[in-house]
Amino acid sequence: MRAEDPSYTYEEFVDDLRLRNKPKVRKAKDQAVSFGRYYRIRKLLAGYHASGDTELLLAASKLWQRLRKPYVVVAKLKDERFEFHFPPKVPIERIETFTLDLRHCKTIAQVQECYRRFSSTINLY
Repeated sequence: MRAEDPSYTYEEFVDDLRLRNKPKVRKAKDQAVSFGRYYRIRKLLAGYHASGDTELLLAASKLWQRLRKPYVVVAKLKDERFEFHFPPKVPIERIETFTLDLRHCKTIAQVQECYRRFSSTINLY
């Protein structure tokens, strides 16, 4: 370039090599998305913004406090009590369907079969 334009300096050359584009600002992913209660919280917050019902906001707040805590499902049959623990990354809808299935169980064998079916369809760890 200097042969073509004698007034072209080394500083101008270095300045021409410099990138002119701003670096892309990448939005960081929210780590809470991977937890099972997260989408229920988003749904409750959307309902709050649409209707202004503070009960929805309170429910979302309670779920947020329990976001990273494991699920504990308790089943009672006569004198027996069963506790099932699940990781917090299982979707809350799956846990709710499991509790509904447990309500229809009348014997211990049915409870164990229901748990076996449920645990085989999810990745517990």
